[in-house]
Formats: sequence, C-alpha cells, structure tokens
Amino acid sequence: MTMRHLVGAILIGLGAAFAAGCNGGAANAPEPADGGDRQPGEYLVQLATAETDPAVIRETYGDLGIEKLAALATRRPIHLLRVARDPGPDAMSSRAAGVDAIVHVQPNFGYSTQDGGSDADTSRGMGAHGTAE
Repeated sequence: MTMRHLVGAILIGLGAAFAAGCNGGAANAPEPADGGDRQPGEYLVQLATAETDPAVIRETYGDLGIEKLAALATRRPIHLLRVARDPGPDAMSSRAAGVDAIVHVQPNFGYSTQDGGSDADTSRGMGAHGTAE
C-alpha cells in the first residue's frame, strides 16, 4: 500500500467516524466500498487531544488482552488497538461512551486499491501501515 492509499483510507475512515458522530458511531458507520472487511480485533481509537495519555486506552480495554497499541501517523490522536478477545464494535463503543478522553472508536477496515496493483494489500487494515510500534 502506498502512502497515497494509506492517506485515502485514513480520510475515508475519519469521514465515516465524524459523519456517524462521537461515542457509539461505529455501529452506524457505513461499510467500506468494494468489499472492505473488518479486521477482527482491530479498532481505531481517537483520543480527545494529542496530549491525552494513551494509557486511558489500556485502562478501558486492558481486560480484553491488548496485543497491540500503536499511534498512527495522522494529524489527529488516533491509535490502532488490537485485542485478543474482541467483543464487537457495539461493545467497544459502549465502553468508550463513559470515557471523556476517548472521542471515537471504530473497527479497522481492510481496503484494497481500485487498480489491483502489486502494492494492494487486502490482508491488513489501514492501521497496518503508518504505525509507530
């Protein structure tokens, strides 16, 4: 996946997130076009500010077995979260509803390029690239 495709996927995801609203919008977010698949156990978590300590994510979802927590290279404070025991998008959003430091939670969807070029990677979601591990 090229940087252009990554940026496009992030913008699509953010647009859906803000269109759906905060805290709980993931259940109402539209499915990605062209057969995008939800990456099991992976979520994009937006924090209130860049200064918000990502430890709030660990506190909110730690009992689900956090396998990965990585800041994405975006202008907004968005983190890729992968949990071992995925309760589903509705439950993830419900947990965040009472946490002011978490603005939005949505599933991480996999996308492929329209041209089907060799850089298309349909096995991973948009959070798989551009992360700081």
